[in-house]
Amino acid sequence: FFFSFFSSSHFSNQSQPTTMPLCGGVSTLRAPSDEEKGIIAQIKGDIEAKAGSTFDTFELVAVATQVVAGTNFFFKINVGDSHIHAKVFRSLPPFSFTVNVVETGKSAEDAF
Repeated sequence: FFFSFFSSSHFSNQSQPTTMPLCGGVSTLRAPSDEEKGIIAQIKGDIEAKAGSTFDTFELVAVATQVVAGTNFFFKINVGDSHIHAKVFRSLPPFSFTVNVVETGKSAEDAF
């Protein structure tokens, strides 16, 4: 009943079905939101520590997300002459961040 109710015409005022994030699936790469730019500013020191270097240029240029028991963020960051990729986990509330992986020496075109 539950599935047939939500898949039937009970919601006929919607012209297209709403797409919900698939738990475990990674979103497509997209431009970062203001919230995601704030996250990067907050954890820049942690990313630099994991990379073993500091960066004068540190601009978030793209992001993908993965819904798990929290959220994995896949960040592409311009650091001047190259890019870095960082995988960062955000816990469920109260939010905390863990930098899991940092890959240096990437180009703007390199895939995650």
